[in-house]
Amino acid sequence: MSNNAKNQKGVLLLVQVYWVTALLFALMVAVFAVQNAETVNIRLLYWQFQDISLVLVILGSAAVGALLLFILGSIKQFSLMLRLKEAENKIRKLENQLKELQASTPPPQAEESKQSQPGDMTSQSLL
Repeated sequence: MSNNAKNQKGVLLLVQVYWVTALLFALMVAVFAVQNAETVNIRLLYWQFQDISLVLVILGSAAVGALLLFILGSIKQFSLMLRLKEAENKIRKLENQLKELQASTPPPQAEESKQSQPGDMTSQSLL
């Protein structure tokens, strides 16, 4: 099995574990919210909300947290994508420079043609 196939299986397993964990967490939040269904008063800075269901507060807080995680994750993903493109461009540029250098330098002459071949009768082989 190639390393690429192993990496793909590892990534697939990691994604599956992530989704199962996320679903379990969502289920726990939902159960907690349903069990705490009374109404509450909320004050946040200058705003005041009265007689709001605790279920809405809990689910709203979880949704805001998920949204913030999504935004921060997207920003990080975007920055990593930019870094990857920069690295790919640098690799492409260096590969082009290498090709240019290889094309501009003459191939080394074989030293073997200067040395005597086996079976050649030269002055060195007579000594």
